[in-house]
Amino acid sequence: MEPEFSNGTQFPSNSVPDSILTIPVLPAELITEILLRLPVKPLLKFRSVSKSWLALISSTKFIKTHLNLFVNNKNKEDTHHVLFLDVGEEKCNYKECPLKSLFHDSVTEALEMDFPIENDIHGLYAMGSCNGLVYLARYCVGYYLLWIPTTRKYKDLPLFRPRSEKHKCAAYGFGYDELHDDYKIVLISYNHIIRSSDDVVVKVYSLKRLLD
Repeated sequence: MEPEFSNGTQFPSNSVPDSILTIPVLPAELITEILLRLPVKPLLKFRSVSKSWLALISSTKFIKTHLNLFVNNKNKEDTHHVLFLDVGEEKCNYKECPLKSLFHDSVTEALEMDFPIENDIHGLYAMGSCNGLVYLARYCVGYYLLWIPTTRKYKDLPLFRPRSEKHKCAAYGFGYDELHDDYKIVLISYNHIIRSSDDVVVKVYSLKRLLD
């Protein structure tokens, strides 16, 4: 049916005044609430809508609120993914699949994704993950980095050195310190010469300080 106005005159649809077709402007608060509930991948596409949306989505407050909503989601199976990282001699195969499919589907398809790091991947290990950040290390040569799979970005971290040449890294840990709003890296090294439990060193690094 063609649009009808008060004087009874009908117009073809292509001549309807622009004011009639104008979409109502949503309040900024409502737009923010909608964006906060989007998964990360589609959310990132909206950064190109405008400078104001880019600033909003990139702001620290928005990122924290978005993360808290998904972390506290009761249906974690719907939002969590499992990463598979297979590092070969010359290539790193990275695949992911929804956690939900592992529990409820008879067959789970892991999608192959692009791994952004092409050089120096031999001996690269995933040492831990937290809130969408993956901590990778080639501790044999002292190479460490943080990787964000959803954005395909990574950040090199400063070199962590054991206390002396006698000490070797035994274990790593990576997690979030909610009290100080900071990510922490734990490095445990031991004296491989005497192999004594009395000569074990534990160091805790603040990601905020490392990236300053």
